[in-house]
Amino acid sequence: MTTDLPQATTASQVIWRAGDPTLGRWGIASTYQCGAPQKSSSAFSFTLDRNGTRCGRNQANPLTPSGSLVQLTPGATYTWTFTYHDTAISGRGPGMGRDTDARSLIWQIHGLNERDTPCTSLNFVNGPANTGGPQMWGLMTCAGLVWTGSYRSGETDTFKIVARISNTSSGFTQLYRNGVLVKSISGANYHNSYGNPWWNFGPYKWRWEIAGGGGSSMYQVNATIANMTLVKN
Repeated sequence: MTTDLPQATTASQVIWRAGDPTLGRWGIASTYQCGAPQKSSSAFSFTLDRNGTRCGRNQANPLTPSGSLVQLTPGATYTWTFTYHDTAISGRGPGMGRDTDARSLIWQIHGLNERDTPCTSLNFVNGPANTGGPQMWGLMTCAGLVWTGSYRSGETDTFKIVARISNTSSGFTQLYRNGVLVKSISGANYHNSYGNPWWNFGPYKWRWEIAGGGGSSMYQVNATIANMTLVKN
């Protein structure tokens, strides 16, 4: 059972919006990045091909108009909205596909420094049978895996994530899937060691950074994330 938590009532401010010439700047990761997202209007298409242990992600890092990472202010409440298509813009499959070890993510809040391990992310996780079982969607916060939901290859979903940014119990994270609140949880959503957190989106198949693919049976994944918008409430 989920519970609505209080949200900010002040006027909202668009911080980042895909396709916006001023507020839609972006770059790519510098480690384990395989290729680059392909952008068409407000849609980002990601194709990720497995290539040894130096390949794990194809992500977009949102930037400010001046070219810096978009940082999140502790104590502030933010809302992300986007549509996820489990395929490339061209319609190519196999999406994220059925995998013998599906552990990966498509969106995350990251500590400012690489030593700040991310703890809040929208993931793909292994199903109840673990390796080889049907994979599922999963939401993680600093409390661990807090929600799972069904996944079907080729599906389209609209997500909304609301978070009050905090490394203490004063934070909260809410996940809406296709207009329905599926999880609302209080608590930390980032580890604070070195500064304000930032965020990014796109497939991160981190198992591929392990020799032999880390148990993954996939060699290519495709995903499209459209109309990504970040609003400060």
